[in-house]
Amino acid sequence: MKYCFLDFEYNDTTEAKLNLVCCALTIGSRVEKYWLHKNDKEKSKLADRVRELDSSGYIFVPYGSLAEARSILALPGNIQ
Repeated sequence: MKYCFLDFEYNDTTEAKLNLVCCALTIGSRVEKYWLHKNDKEKSKLADRVRELDSSGYIFVPYGSLAEARSILALPGNIQ
């Protein structure tokens, strides 16, 4: 199995769509870091990367299931 561990950080919010600050993806021994705060280009880059990994058969393992799922839903492009 191929695993991608992911961890998002976001600002406190009561909004349904989180205000994302950053994300780290760990794939094997490699860590990819994305600074998302006020950065739509980086958010799109991460959304594309998540789609690519999903298409390649990766299983996503969140550090905090509910928080990470809500964070993915906050990315552009309706990843669902």
